[in-house]
This record gives sequence, structure tokens and C-alpha cells, in this order.
Amino acid sequence: MCYTCPMRKSLFGAALILALLAAGCGNPLDSSREPDIFTSVADFLDRHDWNSSRNPIPLAVKLDSQEDWERLLATLSYKNRYVSLDISDSTGMTVFNPDPSRAAGKAYIVNLKLPDSSTSIIEGTSDNPAFRFFSYLEKIEGTNIRRLGSYCFHNARSLEDAIFPSLIAIDDYAFSLCRNFTGTSVFETATSIGDYAFMGCGFTGVALTDGITSIGNWTFAYCLELAEVVIPGSVTSIRDHAFRNCTGLEDIEIPRTVRSIGDYAFMDCTSLAGITLPDGITRIGNYLFMNCTSLAGITIPGVVTFIGDSAFYRCSSLAAVTIPDSVTGIGEYAFMGCTSLAAVALPEKVGSIGNNAFRNCSGLADIAIPDSISWIGEYAFAGCTRLSSVHIPDTIVIIQAGTFSDSGLTGIAIPNSVRSIGNSAFQRSNLTSVTIPAGVQNIGNYSFADCMWLESAIIPNSVGSIGDYAFQGCGFSGISIPETITALRTGVFRNSRLSAVTIPDSVTGIGARAFEGCRNLAAVTIPAGVTAIGDNAFASCSALAGVTFDGTIGEEGFSSSGAFPGDLYEKYFETEGGPGSYATANPGNSAVWNRQP
Repeated sequence: MCYTCPMRKSLFGAALILALLAAGCGNPLDSSREPDIFTSVADFLDRHDWNSSRNPIPLAVKLDSQEDWERLLATLSYKNRYVSLDISDSTGMTVFNPDPSRAAGKAYIVNLKLPDSSTSIIEGTSDNPAFRFFSYLEKIEGTNIRRLGSYCFHNARSLEDAIFPSLIAIDDYAFSLCRNFTGTSVFETATSIGDYAFMGCGFTGVALTDGITSIGNWTFAYCLELAEVVIPGSVTSIRDHAFRNCTGLEDIEIPRTVRSIGDYAFMDCTSLAGITLPDGITRIGNYLFMNCTSLAGITIPGVVTFIGDSAFYRCSSLAAVTIPDSVTGIGEYAFMGCTSLAAVALPEKVGSIGNNAFRNCSGLADIAIPDSISWIGEYAFAGCTRLSSVHIPDTIVIIQAGTFSDSGLTGIAIPNSVRSIGNSAFQRSNLTSVTIPAGVQNIGNYSFADCMWLESAIIPNSVGSIGDYAFQGCGFSGISIPETITALRTGVFRNSRLSAVTIPDSVTGIGARAFEGCRNLAAVTIPAGVTAIGDNAFASCSALAGVTFDGTIGEEGFSSSGAFPGDLYEKYFETEGGPGSYATANPGNSAVWNRQP
């Protein structure tokens, strides 16, 4: 191998220029032993003491081939010296290939200036990034690099700066997870930036160059220190997850040229307090501002037609939102957990409110629901503890499961259009009275359960089914059960304040726990058509002193597991059952019953 060793001033200071010419020198790539011939590089490094990455040795080398690059790495590996390496005068390396399959020597390169002849860097993969093994690389330069391949510097955790004045394209994942990377000069010329390109980087500010048209998926996601972003007027789209979890981002202005913002784009930007949306946006994407806990107010552009699922989920500081007349639908979980939101006016074109849309908006005291609404989703207003009244339009046919559960409703006018009341629809609300209109056919499980202030409930003859635990824990002392009911389901009046009840002749079965814990119930008549009484049907009815059977119940239908308190089950069959009345002088769990003459 032949060498020339003139000294000159390089980018990194006085250094050695070495021309490595291909020649037969044994196997110089074997870094486990010293090369067969000590090169001038080895001699040069030997003249320096052992060092660390904090004080790298300036070294300029001229290479002519990929093989020369690999020989140089082998020498660095053997000599164990950290260097600032300048190979800018090298030739024959138009596409720079660091050879990610080999580890030898790379950990000793702290700064690197690429060949001026190189215009791009090869692509890598998630498991094999192009600059894999460059464990201490802090800075890289390339005068004529125009393109950085995918996964080029992926997970290069020591990299702090990159200077590429001719750069045009940055491919997917190029700098992803470079947590110490703060170099922003790469944005000065690049007009194409790929997906995930800077995910997890450490810079605090970004100014994108005019000419870039799109900010890709996850491009700046998890840039935790990013506080300021300048988006040029050339940008027309911001794609999914673009700024997700940029927890330091406080304010951002989006130019009016932007026509679409993808789902999750600003999710988990917990410091974001202000944002201006451009007039061209027609849709608020799913999860767009989810968990933006500092966002206090927002104006939705006048051409938006839909607010996506979880768009403002848990924006706990959001106190005001203006929804334009163009909006026709509110997605699922759209404003769930917006605890500071006090009032919302829905425009006349809105046709549907998604499941959980305003759930747990504990500060919501006023909402205007237009007559255009034909669908209010499950749990849409659940947990709205300050919402004491609401208008349900007569376009609603079903009150969905949990729609007003755990709300502050004290009264409700259910329209005549309603045919079904879903499970838990008003559970644990503050209702004091309710009139269920004629036309309702079904009252679901737990629909009014634990409405402890509910003193009056009127059930029409159109109702054919009342679900399990439907009126559990209610405050009324009496209720009229319509003749259309054939079964009193499990727990239907459990723990209510009933003092008297008339079970209609249409009833054929009384379910388990149907009246359990009705401590004010003093007497009950079981109609002749009843053939089954379930477990604990009247258990813990501590005031129950009289029971009348108008018919006969066989042993197979009469539960022996505490259907009534005390020994009524035994006394009924001891006296051969059938119609008759029974009384006790000591109501409660130890009641002793006697058949009356």
C-alpha cells in the first residue's frame, strides 16, 4: 500500500491527509489484530495519548473506495483513539455507505465530515440503521448531501447536530429517537420530510422551509422539548400523529393554506394553550387534541362538518368552544372529560351526538340540543353533574344506555317519540319525578336505578318489559305497575322506599331480589297468576308483616332461598299452600309466620 502524508489545515484543525490506494496488504479489515503494515494513520494516532470522546483527535483522510473506508475503520478500532474525522476530499462514494453490518472503529468517530462527492446516504432499517454503531457520533456534515435515506440516523442517541446545506429530502425515520439532536439547520433547505423523521428528537424550536407541502405521520411526535414551530404557507396538510406528545409545545399557528389535519396530530400536547385553525379545515380529526389539558378555548372553522371521536377528550381546561353551523355530527368521546366546559350550543344541522360525547363534563350546566338531533349516543351526558335540565327533541326514538347516568338532572320531559329507554339511561341521576310517555315499550336494566330522589314515576300501559334493577334504590313510596307487565325482573324494586305496591294480575313471575331491602313495605298480595317467586325476592323487607296469596305456588316455583324473611316458606307448605293470608307479629329476618283464618 502506498501513502502520501502532507499536513494541512482541515475542518477540524491541523490533521493528517492520507491517500489510501488499493493494494494487497493481507487482510486489513480484521480488527482483531494489528494490520500487516502500520499505516501512516496508525503512526499518527500513536503519537497521541489515549483520549476520550470529549477531546477527539482531528484527522483528515482522503479515501478512494468503500474498501478504503473499511480499512480506515479497522485501523481506528485497533488504535482505540477518538477522532474528528474529515473525509471530505474522498472520491468514489457518491452514495455514502457507512456499512451498518460492521461495528469496528465506528464508536471512535465523534465528528464526521462526509465526502464532497457524496450526494446521499444509504437507507437503513429499524434493526440496522445506516449509522448503527456510531455510539459517540455528535456531529456530522456533508456539503453536497441532498437526500438522507430511511433510518439513516435512527436511534443515534449521541448525535447533536447535522449540517447538510444542500439537503432536499429527509426520508422516513431518518433522525427518529435521536434524543439529543438539536440541530435545526436541516430544516433550512429540506422540502420533503418523511414519516417519523424526527420522532423523539430534542430540539426546542423548528422553522420549516418554504416549499415543504406536508408534515408527515409522527414526524415530530414525542419531541418533548419542542416549544415553537413555524409552519410555512406552502404546507397544505398535517398528517396523523404529526406533533403527538410534544409536551413542551405551548402555541402554534397553522397557516390558512392547510386543508387537512390528521387524527392524533396534537394528542397529548399537555402545554398547548392556544392554536389557530385555518378556515379550510373541514373536519376535526379523531383524537386531534386529546389530553391537551392546557387548551382553554378554540374556535372551530365555519366549514367543519364533523368533530371526530375523542377530538377534545380530557381537555380539562377547555372552558369555551364555538361550534359552527356547518357541523352535522359530534363523534364518540368528542368532549369527554372537559371538566371546565360550562355551556355548549349545538347548531341546527347536527343530526347525531356520539357515544360518551360529553361524558364527565362535570362543569356543563347548559347545552342546547336542536330538534335536528335524531340520535344521542350511549353515555353521551353521563357524569354531567351540573346539568339539571335538558331538552330531548321529539325526533329521538331511543334513549340509549347510560345517556344521562350520574348526571345532575332533576327533571326530564321524555318526548312521545321515544319507544325504548336503555340500560342505565338515568341511573344515579337527581331526578325527582318522571313521566314515561305512552308509546314506550321497554325500560332497560338499571334505567332509573339508584335515583334516590325519585319520588314519582308514572309507567304507561304500553310498557311490556321492565328490566333488571330498573328502579333499584329509588325514593318513591308507591308505584303503579301496568297490566302489560308479565314478569317482575331481578332486583326491579330492590332497596327502594316502597311502602305499598299493587302487583297486577298479569304478572306470572317475581324474580330474584325483586323487592329485596324494601324496608318500608308492610304488606303485599301475590296475584293468582304468579307461579314462581325467586331467591330473596322479599328478603330484608324488615317491615313486612302481611302476605296474601291469591293462588297456588308449587314447590318447584317457590324459592326456598329466602324468598320471604323468616319461616314463611315452611309455613306455606306446612299448611298445604294455596290461597290464603299470612301474618307475623315480629317482622324481619326471624319472623314467625302464621296462616290467618
